[in-house]
Amino acid sequence: MSKSKRKLGDSLRSIQNAVNEISISCHDCDKKKKKNHIAINLNDLEQKVTDIELPKFQLMSQFPRSILLVKSLTSLSLKGCGLDSLPLTFGIHLECLETLDLSNNNMKELFSAIFQLKRLRVLDVSQNRLHYLPSDIRHLQNLSKISARNNEIDSISNLNECRNLASIDMRDNNIKDYPSDLPLKLPKLSKLLLSGNPMLSS
Repeated sequence: MSKSKRKLGDSLRSIQNAVNEISISCHDCDKKKKKNHIAINLNDLEQKVTDIELPKFQLMSQFPRSILLVKSLTSLSLKGCGLDSLPLTFGIHLECLETLDLSNNNMKELFSAIFQLKRLRVLDVSQNRLHYLPSDIRHLQNLSKISARNNEIDSISNLNECRNLASIDMRDNNIKDYPSDLPLKLPKLSKLLLSGNPMLSS
């Protein structure tokens, strides 16, 4: 057994010990594992793991750092895990991520680690405790879809430089002003959802 395959197998076992169920997708395999059945067919791991989805509302005390070892990930769902932070090296280790779902957590800010994900295309941070979108979001130049519904965000002006954005869902926030030049700055924008904000409540 190769050293890299052993390391990946140990990583996935460690993740399973933290949750009751985990869905793992490879190029040619789909496996769903129970906590009490942690045996992994390492032959499946000959194909790189591309997707990990932790079960919704599987509350955790901290981010399962073993995920950082699965560097081939392109899609990661941590929906409803009760997370309030991410490791500082999150974006460095998971540089292949294209889809990230952090919805239904307890995050008060978008951490800088997210902005290191240069390939990220889809970001869902709905139903957190966010108050603003930091200017560093401009570094996500491949971002085409962002969902940040049901937070306390007061402005979307920092999205102006995410030139590939085609879909923005900012419903049920605290946005009071709409940047009039947004359609000019974001030529690919085809969907903009802003209902439930003060600017549309009067």
